[in-house]
Amino acid sequence: MGTEILALLIGLVAVAAVCAAITAGFLRRRRAASAPGLTDVPADGPGDTFAVLEGEYVSTSAEARPLERMPQANLGFKSVGSLAACERGIVVSRRGERDVLIPAADIEDVGRSAGVVGKFVEAGGLVTIAWTLGGERVLTGFRARYADQTQPFVETASDFYQTTQSHAGTATGSAPARGES
Repeated sequence: MGTEILALLIGLVAVAAVCAAITAGFLRRRRAASAPGLTDVPADGPGDTFAVLEGEYVSTSAEARPLERMPQANLGFKSVGSLAACERGIVVSRRGERDVLIPAADIEDVGRSAGVVGKFVEAGGLVTIAWTLGGERVLTGFRARYADQTQPFVETASDFYQTTQSHAGTATGSAPARGES
């Protein structure tokens, strides 16, 4: 009978350890999800919109930890959505989630890639936005609904935000006209 009780106690300790680890992970993710750093779209709007892309929001992950999706505002989950390049930054709209503004001053690069965590496609099939969130460099991936709209969006947004950043991080640069690249 002593061996059975010892085995039961070892089993209960193992179950308790697993439950504690799950709880600790949940609490860590919950704290990270409420971490500051995300910018809501201003009440007076994001400024003039000069490029819009509809499709699938893929995810946002930390550059230093590319397999770990960002939990803030559910940025780690795929969703149907859109990107809008505006004077104040890029608005990320996702079905069922609040809109998030990536401020122009935080955007480091707008380009193309074959993949980010959660989605790998043909070469250049994803729009990628490298930006800073709470002091950490992150990468956001987005798959356009229509492939022929990807490059014009990337060129327009990249040109505008490079202009914006060359003016000491202020949004004083002018957006290219819709037909220009």
